Amino acid sequence: MARGCLIANFSDGSHERTTPGGALCSSESSFWGAFGGGDRSQQHPLPREVLNVSDPEARYYTIARMLLETNVSALMALNPSTILRLFEVIEHYADLLLEDITRGGLSADMNVEAQVRELVAGRYRGNAARPRS
Repeated sequence: MARGCLIANFSDGSHERTTPGGALCSSESSFWGAFGGGDRSQQHPLPREVLNVSDPEARYYTIARMLLETNVSALMALNPSTILRLFEVIEHYADLLLEDITRGGLSADMNVEAQVRELVAGRYRGNAARPRS
């Protein structure tokens, strides 16, 4: 059996900010995601553009959409609620996700940037057999 990939710290895309005093501040997931998450190689299923989707619901949906067609061996997150939230999104949007997998691309209902929509459409062109497996 082929080994799948490890997905870690996928909840956000490393948006660092500074305080009014100039100190760097961000979430711990963003900090560690900068080292191990997204777009480290052509094979990584979650490019930085996806992790940077500003609408949290659309970001989790897009991550779910991509992971449902990816051979994943393990999911890791600093906070277990991140993985729980991913599963909630999968459950809530199950029918829409199945439609996207079957026809390819990403639902027009999701508020994502054009480059993210194009990236998903380019990688996932439709897989009618996948929802039945």
